[in-house]
Amino acid sequence: MASGGGVFRLGLPPALPVSPAPGAQGRLVRVLSGILGRTVRLVGCLDYEALGESLRRGELDGAWAPPLVTARAEALGARVVVRAVRHGSIRSRAALVARMDSSVQLETLGGCRVAWVDRASMGGHLLAVGWLRERGLEPARLFGHQAFVGSYRAALDALLAGQVELASIFAPPEGHDVSLAVQEIAPGHEDEVRVLACTGPALHDAVVVGADVPVQEALRLERGLVAIRDMPEGSVLMRDVIRAERFERAPELGHRELFGRPQADVTFAFRTDSSA
Repeated sequence: MASGGGVFRLGLPPALPVSPAPGAQGRLVRVLSGILGRTVRLVGCLDYEALGESLRRGELDGAWAPPLVTARAEALGARVVVRAVRHGSIRSRAALVARMDSSVQLETLGGCRVAWVDRASMGGHLLAVGWLRERGLEPARLFGHQAFVGSYRAALDALLAGQVELASIFAPPEGHDVSLAVQEIAPGHEDEVRVLACTGPALHDAVVVGADVPVQEALRLERGLVAIRDMPEGSVLMRDVIRAERFERAPELGHRELFGRPQADVTFAFRTDSSA
C-alpha cells in the first residue's frame, strides 16, 4: 500500500535522461518535500519495468516516469499529474547516431552492433525499432548484437568507445538541432557523433502518482510542479535536474496515445501474477 502521512516515495528510472548537476537531487527532494508538506525520498529502480511494477504494487507513491511506463501506469489506475515541456514541446524524437569517424550508413547497418537504453525506452529503443520496421528492417535479423545499457549516457559512451557502431538517443522536436541532445547527454562530444536518421515524435516523461495517493495530495503536487519556476530553487531545479522549461498539467489518459502507435510493440504487459 502507498504510504499515508509519512515519507513520500518517489521512484526514478535507473538513470535520468541527463545526469543532474552535483547536489541537484538534494534540491529536488527539498522542493518536493516543501510542496507536499512531508518528506520525499527518492527511490532508484533497476530498470523501467521495475519502476512500473513498484508503482503498481504500491511500493512507491509516485514516479518520475518515462513515457511508456507512464502510459501503462495510467491504464492501471495511476494519475499523471504533470508532463515536461522541452524545446516548447511535450514530445521528442529518437535519433539513430553513429561515430563521426565511422563509415556506417543506413544502407550498411547489417551486422552492426547497437546500444539501446532500455527495452521500454521510447527514445532509446522503441521509436528507433519502429522506424526500422516501417522500412522492412527487423532489428533481430539486421544487427549483429543488441545491448541494453540502461541510460543514454551509457549508450553514447559505448558508441564513442567503439564497442558498438550505432546508438539511439532522444532528440528534440523537429526544427531543433539534434546535436543539442548530444550536448546534454555527453557535453563536449557533439562533434564526435553524426545523425543517421530521426524518427517521428512521441510524448516524453511525466510525473505520476499511484492509485492510492489521495486526490487532494495529487492536486497539491500538480499545482506545485506547474508553479515550480516561481519558487526560490525552482528555476535552478528545472535547469539542472528536470532539464525542461516548465511542467504543464496532464490531460486524463493523455499518454494512451502511445498504445496506438503502429511502429513498435509498446503494449508489453507488466507482470500481474501474484508471485511477481
